[in-house]
Amino acid sequence: MTEHRRAADGRKPSSVRRARAAAALLAALLAAAGCGASAAPARSGGTPTGASFPGAAALGSLTNYAFQYAAGGVTITGEVHSPSDWQTDQPIVERHVGGVLYTQAAGTWVSVPDVGAAYLAAPYPSSVRTVVALLQLPGAKATAGTACTVAGVAGRAYAITDGGALPVSASAAACVADKGGALLSARSGAGGAGGVPWSFTVTAVGTVPTLPVPPTGGA
Repeated sequence: MTEHRRAADGRKPSSVRRARAAAALLAALLAAAGCGASAAPARSGGTPTGASFPGAAALGSLTNYAFQYAAGGVTITGEVHSPSDWQTDQPIVERHVGGVLYTQAAGTWVSVPDVGAAYLAAPYPSSVRTVVALLQLPGAKATAGTACTVAGVAGRAYAITDGGALPVSASAAACVADKGGALLSARSGAGGAGGVPWSFTVTAVGTVPTLPVPPTGGA
């Protein structure tokens, strides 16, 4: 973590830090079960039933979209023009453009060199990895349900069960696009001690323009 990132985290409300800690807890539970943040196809460990559940590459195939992510009582929204041109509001605004991270605090933009793999930690790729990891647990399966529509995109709903391999329930629900297999929404109401409820929803597809480079040192 860079000095800038540590300083920015120090300015974030405790609720934001709790949300990130909550997400980290679920990741730790999955890792403890032998399921790290692998990009292996979701079908490799679980047992999909009904319509075929897509692999990780298809699930994470959206490149231009807006989203909302919620965990631990904190909601993060964002816009992604591309993996090198995207922004989150959490509630501090972070804009990634052309290899530079611009952060807005108190109406002022500051910039630092971006971390090359920063987008991999964004809510969409992270949610895809979580769904993939759940399906790699022993006995996990994805069961196809009814049709679903998210942000105007038609898809298929799935119930994802974790097979009881974790000390808390991490079963989830997801909507997957009929065309291309992209993850359109996912949620988990993880129960029990240490459970981490979270949700991810695409709110628009193909509508995000190129994000402008903000003026540093001013509002």
